[in-house]
Amino acid sequence: MLNSKFEPDIVQITEQLSKRLNEKKKSIQEFLNILEQRAEIEDVYSKSLEKIGNELSIIVENTQQDSFTDIMQYVRNYLLISSEQSKELYQQLKNNVVLELQNTISLDQGWINEVNKIQSKHSREVRRNIEELHALQDDYNQALYEEKFYLEGKITSKKRNHEKSETNLKQFILYYNQYLDTYFQDIAYIQDIFLNIEIDRRKLVQDAGMKLFMYEISLIRNLQYDISGITQKIEQYKSNSKQSELLIIQTNDRPLLSKLNVENYILSLKQQYNLDENQRKKKQLADGLNGSDQKKVDFIQANSLDYLKYNKMFEQALRFSEINDDIIKQLINLIQKTKAQQYYDALISTIQKISNQKNDYSVTPLGYQTCLKLSDILLDYCNNLNTNAQIVINLLKFSKNIYKMLSVQDQENVEIQEYIKFSLFEGLKNHKVLQNKNLWNDYVRSKEQIDELIGLNCDESLLQQLNTKINC
Repeated sequence: MLNSKFEPDIVQITEQLSKRLNEKKKSIQEFLNILEQRAEIEDVYSKSLEKIGNELSIIVENTQQDSFTDIMQYVRNYLLISSEQSKELYQQLKNNVVLELQNTISLDQGWINEVNKIQSKHSREVRRNIEELHALQDDYNQALYEEKFYLEGKITSKKRNHEKSETNLKQFILYYNQYLDTYFQDIAYIQDIFLNIEIDRRKLVQDAGMKLFMYEISLIRNLQYDISGITQKIEQYKSNSKQSELLIIQTNDRPLLSKLNVENYILSLKQQYNLDENQRKKKQLADGLNGSDQKKVDFIQANSLDYLKYNKMFEQALRFSEINDDIIKQLINLIQKTKAQQYYDALISTIQKISNQKNDYSVTPLGYQTCLKLSDILLDYCNNLNTNAQIVINLLKFSKNIYKMLSVQDQENVEIQEYIKFSLFEGLKNHKVLQNKNLWNDYVRSKEQIDELIGLNCDESLLQQLNTKINC
């Protein structure tokens, strides 16, 4: 039965983001209530000081002038000045701080209809497309199964035309990939809406808080304010590096939606049956149909799930530039099961999807380290088994198009900073797989293959040995 859960789920994302913003609005409203109470206290305090100051003025006027009346005048002036300051603080709170914070509550008005419209468009369509993909895959699996048994002579006719099933599946995968482009773009758009609301809200809160505390700091009172500490905390709130956590949603272990490579996807299904095209063409059609081979179908479905597992782990690592020991361990275990080709296909496909490019992949320094670790896992596997030389070559060639930017000083003017591309290949070119004599000795059969290795930083002595082998 089709699992109704998948990642990323646009409905879940929208609901969680809406919930978080609503919780923030509630907290701000509660904070506003407290500030309004604080403003009322300041208003009462100001009026009380003014009343006491006026009473002291009457006493001063009715008392003979001497040093004592001078002291009373100083106290009266202090009380009246404090009253004016409290009145100003009340007005700051009431007319500026509270008003600006109230504006933050209504920031998301006008966006809710657009978000709901996007969510409604995808809530049913994404599930409908997943169900259609599974149905076409099941039909194709059954057609391949029938073709296999038909060619082996175990059945005399077929109900399905596996070529037609393959065409239907290919066509739908193309549509499915186009749909996922729109799906991911709309998710990113919704996330941008909520993130921009949060950033605007932070800015308003910061401005309001700065006005309040800077005025408090300026008051002449017997209170000691740590000016640098208060302003520093407000500035830290503005530049909080964790503002993107709004978009991080804790997910369960669900299959991750990802685009499929049509040829690789079809090939992975076909290879399970070892179909002989010449044998198929010679075979005569007849009537009849026998049973099913559920184990073969289960194996193909498991193979597809492994591909999805790769995509999920690669996308998590590359999008957030984060790969820990647990993910590395899972990938090492998975590559032992699926072998190198599926790991390579999934890695390249994920990098292309995330960067949305075909031949030029710029990554952050953290993203560069993540790509390096993911590539090392594949190269270590090939090196340990002395196999998959072509995959090693393909990966190293592809790595030349992945790069991070490095800043260097201009030799003539040290104040000028220049930037150069530092490719992933530079980080992989010293991997021990390139010096693996057994692997390359089994692979090389021609001069062209040796020329291919020259650009990959293979050891000179190894290249000479391979040249000797070819020339013999």
